[in-house]
Amino acid sequence: MNLAVVASGYSAAATGSLTSRWRNTLSHNMMRRGASILAAAAVVAGGLTVGAGTASAVCQMSGSLTQVDSIAKSPCLNISHWWVDATTADFTVTQGGPKTIATGEDARFFATIKNSGDPNRGMTKFVHHVPAGFVLKTVTGNSYRYIPAGNRYESVPVELTSEVDPVTGAVLVKPASGQPLSVVDQLYVNLTYEVQGVLAIGTSGITFEATGVPETRDWLATGTTTVTPIQDPIGSASGSTGS
Repeated sequence: MNLAVVASGYSAAATGSLTSRWRNTLSHNMMRRGASILAAAAVVAGGLTVGAGTASAVCQMSGSLTQVDSIAKSPCLNISHWWVDATTADFTVTQGGPKTIATGEDARFFATIKNSGDPNRGMTKFVHHVPAGFVLKTVTGNSYRYIPAGNRYESVPVELTSEVDPVTGAVLVKPASGQPLSVVDQLYVNLTYEVQGVLAIGTSGITFEATGVPETRDWLATGTTTVTPIQDPIGSASGSTGS
């Protein structure tokens, strides 16, 4: 809304009142948004898993929560990503991936794993299975811990190693220390791929291995991504019609 245009037909007092109401509304909306983000962070840090709620919280945290370092450099939009979670042997894994992506673009996937059982069990291997033609570019890991003294959450970088299977393209992620990694605080893994292949629909999923837990045989938290051909901006423009 252009306040200058609106104010042109009103007195200075009316303009001031309108501006005040606009500012109050904006402030109220920002406060409500901040409250919802903090609530989402509490869900993630507390390890609660309610359907895809945890994944949605991760998405909100990724670009909006100022109390912690962002999981992702740019905001993740729920509208553009699907979210799925699954639990086995007291380990919960979550995956988020793009609903649609064009050939040549970067596809960003978000994954988490949390141990809600015996705290002495650690993750030893995490495998991200992706569609053919998805070529790995980057892998980063973080965990989030609640700091009671400051009533805040702290982002802790986690050193991981990654290896790509030359046949399947699956990405094997392991703790850089070579020792089982505690995921009681929940591990967040961000993976970025360049889409080089062209296919209609591709499926991705997760398998993992932990102390006393053999690698899962079936893919967990599976989701599908539709890959579209590269758009021709010139052709698109020439074929468009005005309304």
